[in-house]
Amino acid sequence: MPEDAKNTEETTEELVEETVALIPQVEAAREVLEPLSTSTTASGTKLLYVAVSLDQLNEATEAIVGSGLGYLISITPVDLGVEENQFEVLYHFGVGPGVVTIRITIPRDEPVIPSVCEQVPSATYYERELMEMFGIDVTDTPNRTRLYLPDQWPQGIYPMRKDYVPRSERQLPESKKDKV
Repeated sequence: MPEDAKNTEETTEELVEETVALIPQVEAAREVLEPLSTSTTASGTKLLYVAVSLDQLNEATEAIVGSGLGYLISITPVDLGVEENQFEVLYHFGVGPGVVTIRITIPRDEPVIPSVCEQVPSATYYERELMEMFGIDVTDTPNRTRLYLPDQWPQGIYPMRKDYVPRSERQLPESKKDKV
């Protein structure tokens, strides 16, 4: 075996054995959130993913924001598709130079989550987007007006869901095909 290959192999083994510590701000957030979490996963030194149950969402948000550890960057919905019948909703918080993401999973056929606007008033924009584009009902959000779609947009049609079919691709009823 060439000498370079041996060095690479040894270096790889050393890296696997070495535990990477989180930066202090992210570690502090991990410690605060751990009692509320169902799982935590770190990615490098600056990224932490914390899964919490739906009923722990507001408490987890308060733990980060109320303690002064972090601030809300964004809320990202992920449609896992009809087969999995779930949405993930990711709450991204800036924590020093790192990011802590609180992750909740909700059923796609009953997509209801509580508002976090009491802890983070600016979350209203993200919550409106969740409702309008994904059909996720956010209870107790202070502003339910549409953000992007026109008022005449049909109820129950959510353009960011994986199963959304644009109007141009939908099958028209037989009676309307002749008029198009």
